[in-house]
Amino acid sequence: MDLSEEQTESIFRFEEGEISEGFKIFLSEMKPREIEIPKKILNFIVKVFPKDKIRYRRDFSRFLDFIKAIALFNGRNIADKEDYNRAKDIFINAYSNVSDIPLKDVDEEIIKVLEKSKESLSANEIHKEIEKGEKYTIKTIYKHLEELEEKEIIKSKQERILTGYLLTKYSLTKEFTNKKPFVLPNYDKDK
Repeated sequence: MDLSEEQTESIFRFEEGEISEGFKIFLSEMKPREIEIPKKILNFIVKVFPKDKIRYRRDFSRFLDFIKAIALFNGRNIADKEDYNRAKDIFINAYSNVSDIPLKDVDEEIIKVLEKSKESLSANEIHKEIEKGEKYTIKTIYKHLEELEEKEIIKSKQERILTGYLLTKYSLTKEFTNKKPFVLPNYDKDK
């Protein structure tokens, strides 16, 4: 989950590994198809899929796409419970809660400061609290605040101060403070 430019450049430079000839043939022979998710399985998904965050509206259709992709990969036009169960495992790994994202030391220190505070804090206030501002430069703090905001771990808001200037203050997002992991049960019912 490194969002730095250096990591992006490393990804760009990554050379793809060798793909077996059999897999290339398999992919080239695939034709576009409509994959059906049976009503029984769809009703089960609707019942168990979390509904407590707006982002789950978007994630729901992505999850259905995972099921269809696995069914297609296995040569089926109609998804079955095994396609659901496999898609569920992959989806949970891909879309885990932001509180599950591994963080760098400086990010963890920023989060600890924000967790202790009852109010939003400016970058300077956060910098002063982290090891008395001696371990990291303010420039480093700003960079990491930006990365944490991109990851939707923190949010910023602008506050007007007495002199008429705007001051950016940071706080943790509700999604990050919600430590409840994203879970879906296995589908064990018969077809």
